[in-house]
Amino acid sequence: MSGYIDESAWPRKALADFFGQMSFPFYSLCSRVKADALYRRAKAEGLPFYMCMIYAVMSALNENEAFLYKIRADGVYRHDYLWPSFTDAAENDLFKIVNLPWQPGESMADFCRRARAFADAQDFLLPSAESEARDDLVYLSCLPWLDFTALTNERNVEINDSLPRVSWGRLTEDGSLAVSIEVNHRLIDGRHLAGFFASLSSFTSR
Repeated sequence: MSGYIDESAWPRKALADFFGQMSFPFYSLCSRVKADALYRRAKAEGLPFYMCMIYAVMSALNENEAFLYKIRADGVYRHDYLWPSFTDAAENDLFKIVNLPWQPGESMADFCRRARAFADAQDFLLPSAESEARDDLVYLSCLPWLDFTALTNERNVEINDSLPRVSWGRLTEDGSLAVSIEVNHRLIDGRHLAGFFASLSSFTSR
């Protein structure tokens, strides 16, 4: 159930407060994920691999409880699920940012078709300020031209920023790709990232 939590009963409060004293409570991690099975499935079903990866990443994040919590000025809020905010190719070698509502229980095929149609219909590069003010988004991007070992994203330093940033690179000959994730240590520890990568690997190996 979405809503503000009782922080007095929140087991993480001491850690959130501890990391909240830091001017930069963020960290990132990059790991390799086998995705050749997902790639083959995408090709067999005529689905865009990029959208399949978005679906896999969002499914993995939404099934790991820690990522649903967001720190706000007036308390800690738990969402029922998160939305993808992803980059997509635009004209003149530019890109646009697409904020897509998440529909729990949607199949990968239905998501990919809806996401592709939604992105193609968007005729502007950047979402409205109101849309970008949401804190139930996950920023997603892909560098299909490169295989990388680390990646960081631009940001305004705001210690309450709880939006994960996930990026992935080119699928390599061994069927793996690099996946980078940036998080706020006030909410997310290494154990939570391990859970995310385990869930993601489960989705990409199907």
